[in-house]
Amino acid sequence: DLDVDPLAPDTRVGAVLAGAVGGAQSGLDVHETGMSSGIFTTAILPVIRNFESWGSVSDPSATVINVDLGGEVLVTYTDAEGGGTVSVSAAVHLQGVLEVIVTDIVDPDSRGLSVTLMDPDLISTAGGSVPVQVSSSTSISVTTLVLQQTGAGSHVFTGQIQGLLLQDSDVVSVEYADQAPQSTVALRLIAPRPRFATPTPADGAVLRTAVGCTLQVLLRAENSANPATQLPGAKVTIRASRHSLDGGAFLPGLPHGAALAPIEPAQIVSTSLSWKPSAQQEGLQAVVCFRVDVVNLEIGTDAAQTERCMQIDVGKCKMCAARGDTLATLGLTLGSDWRALWSVNPGVQDPEVLGDGQLLQTALLYRVTTRDSLSSLSARFGLSVEALLQRNTQLSLGQSLVVGQAICILPVPANLDGCPAPAKSSTWEALSEQYVPPDYLDNPFNWEYIEWTDLQGQPVKTSNPDYPQLPAQVVGEEPGYSLRDL
Repeated sequence: DLDVDPLAPDTRVGAVLAGAVGGAQSGLDVHETGMSSGIFTTAILPVIRNFESWGSVSDPSATVINVDLGGEVLVTYTDAEGGGTVSVSAAVHLQGVLEVIVTDIVDPDSRGLSVTLMDPDLISTAGGSVPVQVSSSTSISVTTLVLQQTGAGSHVFTGQIQGLLLQDSDVVSVEYADQAPQSTVALRLIAPRPRFATPTPADGAVLRTAVGCTLQVLLRAENSANPATQLPGAKVTIRASRHSLDGGAFLPGLPHGAALAPIEPAQIVSTSLSWKPSAQQEGLQAVVCFRVDVVNLEIGTDAAQTERCMQIDVGKCKMCAARGDTLATLGLTLGSDWRALWSVNPGVQDPEVLGDGQLLQTALLYRVTTRDSLSSLSARFGLSVEALLQRNTQLSLGQSLVVGQAICILPVPANLDGCPAPAKSSTWEALSEQYVPPDYLDNPFNWEYIEWTDLQGQPVKTSNPDYPQLPAQVVGEEPGYSLRDL
C-alpha cells in the first residue's frame, strides 16, 4: 500500500517508529527496494550505553538507538489502510572481541601467549570463567584455555597459554563460542618471522681488516611478519652463535677481542660487531655467525633463514697506526728500521705524522718457494732468523716451510750494502775475469806490479822486469815465463 509511484522506488517519511523498549520512539524513513516492489527497508544501529565505542558504524545512514545493557529495541508500524499495528522487538547484544599478545616474559618456562576476551554480555557469568579454543596451523591438537574474569562485574576475561611451540610463520587461531548473539568469534594471527634485514652483510660475505684496525659491522633484524596480521608483542634479538678460526671446528661465541654491542629486544633491533685484531691474530681467517631469535616465544625456525655467517680475513703484513704513532716507534715495535717501513709506504708524506687508524704496510708479503728455509730467507733479505720469527709469530725455529705459505719480510738494506772483499786478481786469468784496480789506466800493460797490502789503503808498486811482455807472472810462484829465463 506504500507504493505510490509505480515507475520509481518510493520513500515514505516516518513510516515506522523505533526506540528502546520503555523509552521514546522516533520515526524512521523507509525506502522501497525497487520499482513497485512493495518492500521497504531502513537501517538502525543499537548502541549500548557505556559501550558506545564498541563498534563502528558501517552504514552512515543508519539511525542510532541508545539501549541499556540487556535491553531491547522495539520497532512499530501502523498500517494506514486498516491493517492495524505491527510491532517487533529484539534483544541487543555485543559480540565478543578477542585479543592475543605475546607475553613480555623471556623465561623459557613461562613465556607464551596472553589471550583476552571482552564481552559485556558476560558480566554476570556464573563462576567468572569462559573457555576458548587455541590451535595452530602445524599442530593437529586443539588446546582449551579457560579465561578468568578480571574482577566482579568486569566484562574482561584473560588467560595465558604456556609451552606452545610454534613454527616460523605458523597461523595461530583462537575461537570463542559467543552465545549472545550466537556466533563464533575467531582471531587468526601469524607467528613471528625473525629475519635479518639490510644492512646486515649477506650470508657468506667476506670482510677484510688488519692488525690494529677497528672493524665495525652493522647488524639489523626484525619480525618480518605482516604487521596487520602478526602476533603482537613478539620481540627479537641478535646473538653471536658460533665462530671458527682458520678452518677449525666451530666454537660458541666470538673470536678473542671481538664484541657485540648491547641490544634491547624489540620488534626491530640493530647492533654492531666491533673487532680490533691483535698482532697475534695477523693472517687469521675467521668465520663468525650470528642468529636472530624471538626472546619471548618459542619458535621453530630454519637456520638457513635465521643465521648469517660471514668470513673475516685479518690481512698479513699490514696494520693500522694508533694515535701518536710514528714510523720510528712502529719500527721499534716491529724490530725494523723506520726507513725500511717508509720504503714500503710511499703514500706516507711525513714519517713523523701518521693518522689515527691509517693503514700501513709493515712488510712485503713473500710466498715460500721450493728450497726456502728460515736460514736461507734470513740470509737473502739481510735478516736474522730471530727477527724473521719475531715478525711471523706463526713460525717456529726448526719448522719446515710450506710452498705457497705467506711470510712477512722487511729487508734490512744496511745488511745488504756490505759487499764481500774481491778475490785477488791474476794476469793468468782472462781479462774479463780480472779485478781491475782503480789506477789501471796509469799502469798500462802492467808495467808495474801493484799490491794492496798497505793498511792505509795505498797501492804498493814494484816494477815489472818483463815489461812489455804480457801476460807475465812472477817466476817461481805460478807457471809462466819470464825474459829472465831466456
